[in-house]
Amino acid sequence: EKVEALAANLELKAQSDRPRIMVYGVYNAGKSTLLNALMGAEKASMADRPETAKVQGYDWKGYSLLDTPGIDAPIEHEEVTEESLNQSDVVLFVVAAGGTAAENATWEAMMDIVARNRRVMLVINDKLGLDPEGPDYQAVVSNAREHMQMAAEKAGIENVLEHVPVCVINARTALKGRIEGKNLLIRRSGLEQLENRLYAFLETCDFAPVCRSAAKDVQDIIDA
Repeated sequence: EKVEALAANLELKAQSDRPRIMVYGVYNAGKSTLLNALMGAEKASMADRPETAKVQGYDWKGYSLLDTPGIDAPIEHEEVTEESLNQSDVVLFVVAAGGTAAENATWEAMMDIVARNRRVMLVINDKLGLDPEGPDYQAVVSNAREHMQMAAEKAGIENVLEHVPVCVINARTALKGRIEGKNLLIRRSGLEQLENRLYAFLETCDFAPVCRSAAKDVQDIIDA
């Protein structure tokens, strides 16, 4: 069954020279809100509890964005998350500033993804509306980088900070600004900076990372 599923995913990946992007992270960190902000419309469900049954894809500038339940979603949703990861080559890993972002399990889950040869970008959802020039804002970014480094060292992964860029956004403000056409809100939210960095990041994720992630999946099955 795993071989057949992998064959189907490889065939899917071979149909495009662009990577597929999985939006993943802690439940209630703002994944769906981020997706909607990027698309400028409330297309992804923003329920107050984990929802799923299938992998849902959305188009963003020619790329396919896959929504997922979340790290701590109900156990019956794990297959959906695994299917999303198998289909993806790039992962937007979303955490909320503070709270669960400090939990070791969050960063261990990220390192599991890095170990599978997926390209990862960390997106910190600043629900508190911190001042980008203030010390609290800088502390949030520094804290996230420290947790990444510690988790990477534990997993035996080198130079993780060089390969995982970090962006900060207030997803709710960004979505409100996009829907209402308020440029000031969009600028304050950090959405424009995120989009620019994300687009530049994806431009470096050509077909080579797609092949590397596919090769790792094949190797994992061989090893098993």
